Amino acid sequence: MNAVTRNATRAAVAALAAAVVVVAVRAARRGTREWRGEGRPERRRTTATLVFPRPREEVYELFRDLDRLAAALGPTVSTEPLGDDSFLWVHGGEGREPVAVVVRITGDVPDVLIAWETADPPLPHEGTVRFAFADKGTRTQVDVSLRYRWSTDRARAAGIPDDAVQALLYRLLTTLSESAPLSAP
Repeated sequence: MNAVTRNATRAAVAALAAAVVVVAVRAARRGTREWRGEGRPERRRTTATLVFPRPREEVYELFRDLDRLAAALGPTVSTEPLGDDSFLWVHGGEGREPVAVVVRITGDVPDVLIAWETADPPLPHEGTVRFAFADKGTRTQVDVSLRYRWSTDRARAAGIPDDAVQALLYRLLTTLSESAPLSAP
């Protein structure tokens, strides 16, 4: 894999990690005092699966399209490579303080797997995206799995539903699926 391809993949993984952070940023902005309140974070895992009507190679490339991922996430301000395996993502919005997150790539198998982790607040987590053949290779099943620490009490106090991370993942996958270019026949 050449350096350009590798950097694009790393950027895409950073975007997926940033999707998880978006939920935590929204929670913090809805009620900073409540978000910092009591409530021990619990280990959580969530998954999302969607079948894309495209071959696996195209879907993998779609996840490496940094502009498309950023657009699907919403208020992404910027992304910057920090080194071979890390990216800085800065999220913000109109009149809001930017939130920066460093994402480190932990696995990249072209057309098969992308993995990452971040230790940064507001939501430290690790995740994987797996690409599998569906319907004899004409479609692709995308499985996203996340492990993170989540304080249910804090989230509820900030008005964030328990399934917010999973809902955001499905929205991201659906947005990407709907914007996927058509394959040549």
